[in-house]
Amino acid sequence: MLRLLIIEADDTQSEIYQMALDEYFTIERVADFSAASELIPHSDIVISDWEIGAQNVACLATHFTKQQPDDLPVLIVVTTDNRESSMIQAYNNGASFYITRPYKVIQFTESVLAVKNQIETVAQIRRDREQTALSTKTAIGQCTLYGMGMDLASALVLSQDMPAMAKKMLSTLRLNGIHAAIELRDTQNRILLDSDEKECDETLAETFSVLKHQGTCYRFGRRCMLTEGDMSLLLKHVVHSEDDLYETTIDVCRKLLVIAHAHYCQWRHREALQDTQAQIINLITANETETRARGLEDLTGMLDTASAPDENHEIRGARLLDLERF
Repeated sequence: MLRLLIIEADDTQSEIYQMALDEYFTIERVADFSAASELIPHSDIVISDWEIGAQNVACLATHFTKQQPDDLPVLIVVTTDNRESSMIQAYNNGASFYITRPYKVIQFTESVLAVKNQIETVAQIRRDREQTALSTKTAIGQCTLYGMGMDLASALVLSQDMPAMAKKMLSTLRLNGIHAAIELRDTQNRILLDSDEKECDETLAETFSVLKHQGTCYRFGRRCMLTEGDMSLLLKHVVHSEDDLYETTIDVCRKLLVIAHAHYCQWRHREALQDTQAQIINLITANETETRARGLEDLTGMLDTASAPDENHEIRGARLLDLERF
C-alpha cells in the first residue's frame, strides 16, 4: 500500500483527508513543515497546505526537485490562495498539482487516486523492465553456454588421443568460467587432469575414487560430479552462480561427457583392434611351435576382452539419442 503524508495545521481539514483516503493509503499526519521533513523521503504522495504560519511549501523544495524524478514523492498543494503568483511559485518548487478550495470531495479523491494509479503503473513498468532485462541476460548466457558446448563437441572429433581431448575440454570450459577436473579410466591406465591441465593431487584423485560410484550426476554443495562409463568430470567452481545458468552449465557438461565417452570407447576399440592385428601378424610370421601357441593364447584372451558385452551400452545409446536436443 502506498504511503500518504498529510501536512495540514487544521485538524478538521486533516481529518477530512484521512476519512476520504484511509482505505487506499497508509497515512501519516503532521501539522507543520519541520515535522514533515523527516517523513517526506519515505512517502509516495504528499498533500500539503500552501502556507502554514510564516512558511510556505517552498521551504520543502529540496525534497521535490532532485535529479531523479521517478524516485520523488508527488506533491499536491491544496489551498485557498488562488493567486497566479502563488501557483507559479508552487510549481517552481516541485508541486505536481495545485488545487484551490472550495472543492468537491469526490472529485478531489478521484484526482488523488488517479495519481496513485499512475505511481503504481510506473512502478510495475519498472519491475517488468528489470525482469525482462534479467530474463534476456539469462537467455543470452544460456545460448552462449550451449554454443560453447556445440563448438567443443565438434572439436573433440579432431583430437588425436584421449589426453589431448581431455585437455581440450578442460581449457575450453575454463575459458567459459567453468573450472573442472577430469578422470579417464581403463583396465590398465588412469588419466587424471585438473583444470590447469596438470595431474590432479592426491586429494582430488581420492575424490574421484569415492564419488564416481554415486551415479551419473552427484551434487555436493556447489560442486557436481558427472560420470559416464569410464569417464568422470568434476565441476569444482562455476562463475555463473545464477541458478538457471548453473543448471544449464550442468546440462551442457553432461551432454559433452556423453559425447566424449563415445569417442573414448571408439579409441579403445580401435586400439584393441590394432593390438589384435599385430598379434595376428606375429602369429602368422612366428616359426616356433611354442611361440605360435603362446601367441594364439594371447590372441584368444584379447578377442574375448574386445568382444565382451558392455553392460552400459544400452544406457549410453539412450543418452546419445537424447543429444538430439543438444
